[in-house]
Amino acid sequence: MPVPEPPRTAPSLEPSLGDGAAHPVGLGSQEYYESLPSLFYLCNVRMETLTIIGLVGNIVQFVDFSGKLISKSTEIYRSSEGALAENIDTEKATNSRILLNSRLTQEATVTGDSTVDNLRKS
Repeated sequence: MPVPEPPRTAPSLEPSLGDGAAHPVGLGSQEYYESLPSLFYLCNVRMETLTIIGLVGNIVQFVDFSGKLISKSTEIYRSSEGALAENIDTEKATNSRILLNSRLTQEATVTGDSTVDNLRKS
């Protein structure tokens, strides 16, 4: 006698918490959210712990960036040159190296010394 095959049913799209009962799905379903024990409330919406930690980290990063932006903007505004001190120092060092390079170029041209020309190119 052949054994009858069990009826095939489509898998349920509704989550189960292991108690065999299906729970309603959707953001509007308060019962579903209340049945999840490992989640916390944040602004009346449950969020996972790592999500909350990530959100707090992003907020701290945004506040830090905003503080630095305001600080640098104030420094530029109060500067007599209209630039940050480190930018002015970088510009002075660059101009000094350009002047040194032009002097080495003139020296290499006048003397014809390849050592000075190699130094200038490095």
